[in-house]
Amino acid sequence: MDEIFDTAAGGCETADGFPAEVIDMLQIQEQAVSRLKEKIQKGEEISTALWEAILAFEQFPFRTSSGLAFTYTVKLNRSGQKGNELAVSRKEKTITRSSVEKALAKVLEAGRGVLPVEMSSPKQLGTFGASYLYPVFIQFGLVVHVAPMKSRCAGKSFDQPC
Repeated sequence: MDEIFDTAAGGCETADGFPAEVIDMLQIQEQAVSRLKEKIQKGEEISTALWEAILAFEQFPFRTSSGLAFTYTVKLNRSGQKGNELAVSRKEKTITRSSVEKALAKVLEAGRGVLPVEMSSPKQLGTFGASYLYPVFIQFGLVVHVAPMKSRCAGKSFDQPC
């Protein structure tokens, strides 16, 4: 573990210059994703582990596949606890927990038990909010983006050989 030093500004930094809070957050994120992957590999119930990973990456800077920057927050429920909806910074509507779970089910179905799953488009998730969930799943290491295959015959007329 990195040694922690007090800075002149009153915060703490690790020996490599990162604020201790950043290192703590990275460890929380890494642990949450590891738990999720472990549960997936063991075939265990994953809903709670998925949501813990979602919570760990709240306010993390993501980019959609078209390059638009966004973050998300988990909305609070009536009792003031973290709820079951993602509020995306670029969107007025929220993404429900069930949509996140549905998208992950598509990933797992496509991968047939093997992670990460190669996908070429957020559309393959087949759910509301896919443009935002796709980069989240990439960050979690559940999905790897692959460029769609281009046809050798693209742009040629039907009667021309490829």
